[in-house]
Amino acid sequence: MRRGHLPVLRLVALAVAAVLVAAACSAPPAVADGRIVRIALKEFAYAPSRVTLKAGELVTLELANRGTIFHELMAGRGEILPHGGYAEDLFSGVETRMSGNDPAAHSHGGFGVLVREGTTARLTFVVPDRPGTYEMGCFEAGHYLAGMVGRIVIER
Repeated sequence: MRRGHLPVLRLVALAVAAVLVAAACSAPPAVADGRIVRIALKEFAYAPSRVTLKAGELVTLELANRGTIFHELMAGRGEILPHGGYAEDLFSGVETRMSGNDPAAHSHGGFGVLVREGTTARLTFVVPDRPGTYEMGCFEAGHYLAGMVGRIVIER
């Protein structure tokens, strides 16, 4: 190969690399044909406070506790149970995989992911075909009443 072609090849390689980097930065991160939805938990909010999911998609909720105390994520709708949790639990009957969840059992009803301060838990599942708006809430003592509430919207 002639020396004059090397700078052109380098420019082409740099252009291809730039396109790949731009594509990687603009697309949501993948998880085995699914996507990762990052949610920060802090005193006393979820960020973002609204998450939209598609029925049937594989999702990993990455729950990073940026606060200084325990937080959790429960999701559902309908009546709030006496000790916390929802009458209609979004995760009821849904197969889930978890990592980083604190093993301490919570004392309220329904499925929840308890996350220690400064740690991250991951919850992977196929979004159920139950379109509508669900509330996500933290039922650790006083957190729900302090406004630690958000929305999960499931679309078809």
